[in-house]
Amino acid sequence: MPEARGGTPGYLGISRRPTRREWRRVLIVFAVGTMVLVLLLLFLRPRANLLAVGAAAPAINLAAAGGGQVSVPAAAAGKPFVLEFFEAGCAHCQQAASQLCGEKVPVFAVDAAKDSTQAILDYRHQYAPGCSYPMLVDPDLTASGAYAVNVVPTVYLVKDGRIVYSGSGLDGVAGLAAAVQKALGG
Repeated sequence: MPEARGGTPGYLGISRRPTRREWRRVLIVFAVGTMVLVLLLLFLRPRANLLAVGAAAPAINLAAAGGGQVSVPAAAAGKPFVLEFFEAGCAHCQQAASQLCGEKVPVFAVDAAKDSTQAILDYRHQYAPGCSYPMLVDPDLTASGAYAVNVVPTVYLVKDGRIVYSGSGLDGVAGLAAAVQKALGG
């Protein structure tokens, strides 16, 4: 091991102080590496692989978090309806929960994360306290799989058994109101 001045080994085997040019190189490499990492995190987010508009909407028959079974197409009584796939710990889902209360069509919220019934009820109590739409438990993620959910929140608007709108994230939820208005003929 090389020895520093005075006969003792230097830090990490370095026997001299780095020059300003070497420090500058290290800082530039660090800054560029940090920027590349930030850009990767910003642009390589998971993208939703949504079912196509016009595709047949798979039927859902799940237990409600408050008790009872819900068959989604039958519960909608022939009206257009919204399916929201959420996760109790998702910040974007929490923001969207109360927005969905104001929709003019039936809304069905489906847990897409195998959350416990208590976690789903706590989620409703905290983020959608005045909402009456059913919170459905999907313990084996069959509904989530049928609707190709890989990002939450994911929303679908279904009319006459066909998907007429699909979206994910807060942008997907934001675009829902216009799609509902259009589906209702307005």
